[in-house]
Amino acid sequence: MTRNTTLPRVVAAVTAAAVLTVGLTTLPPSPHLQPHTSGDAALARAVERTARDQGALDRVALAYVDLADGPDGTVTTGFGADDTTEFEIGSLTKTFTGNLLQVAVERGEVTPDQTLGGVLTELAGTPAGGVTLETLSNHTSGLPGAPVEMLPSLYVAVTTNRDPYEASLDELLAMAGRQELVSPGRYVYSNLGMSLLGHALARVAGTTYVDLLQDRMLDPLGMTRTRVVLEDADLDDPTSGWSASGVAQQPWSLAAFAPAGGIRSTVGDMARYVRALLDGTAPGAAAMDPHLEGELGAVAYAWLVLEQDDAPTLTLHNGQTGGFASYLALDRAGGRGAVVLSNTASQLPDVAVGLVENGYDR
Repeated sequence: MTRNTTLPRVVAAVTAAAVLTVGLTTLPPSPHLQPHTSGDAALARAVERTARDQGALDRVALAYVDLADGPDGTVTTGFGADDTTEFEIGSLTKTFTGNLLQVAVERGEVTPDQTLGGVLTELAGTPAGGVTLETLSNHTSGLPGAPVEMLPSLYVAVTTNRDPYEASLDELLAMAGRQELVSPGRYVYSNLGMSLLGHALARVAGTTYVDLLQDRMLDPLGMTRTRVVLEDADLDDPTSGWSASGVAQQPWSLAAFAPAGGIRSTVGDMARYVRALLDGTAPGAAAMDPHLEGELGAVAYAWLVLEQDDAPTLTLHNGQTGGFASYLALDRAGGRGAVVLSNTASQLPDVAVGLVENGYDR
């Protein structure tokens, strides 16, 4: 498969069903991509036109990592942002949840074929309770993208530029118990499934998802500016987000859906994550190893793996909320990686993938 034909299809498939939708209100764009304000000027020059062409309107921050260059191989740059500017990373959160599954397997806490109902006992005897943790991790469980009864409220929230995910854990579990499975074994991108996976891993560990993430991923990686805030009311002066058409968006916190897309982070912290994924020191790094059967490259725990005929194999994921977009791409064999964060709900795959495949002139 070549990137020209396959990468857009992967991006479209993930984008279509992720935590990511944008309001239908259309107004003339009000913000514009800000000038380069921090970090490496050469890196900014290399990506600015592509970022503009792909719809970035206000702030963008990105990191490029090349292990071959040693400690100097991590470079960041920002447009109206710096290494400490906070962004919603959306469904990039799923990669942390996938790694947490691998960590739990390595610790002997769970097995990949363990059923959800065996952990979240509230779901025992329901269709959702019979799916395995492994199928939750690669979106083949048969669970829908979101609970069916949430769809009307999701539509209203998205079209009015508000956070559509406000369910508590008890509400999430109650809705999950009422869902029917549709074509188990077929790839259906599911925020519901990934959320349940995160809470199941936390239940086994005797903690909450937020604390599990902190203890097993963020603290070991030194990601001190990365967090999950479960309620919008608890946010203090969050970074503004914009729809693809330039409409201001309410922050998204996602409540019980946090394991599917609730992380807020900075490019400084995400650069640490990219480097640790590439050098294998990230907790649960084996989650990226292809070992499952799935569609669209979903053959690892949450991660997509895209084999190409004329370019490196890419390990990747993207994310999107009402007002933010993110994209992370790795060439694990070549030791290169990139992550791009934007406060516009417009994907920037060519920025990240272009850097990974071609580097840039310093």
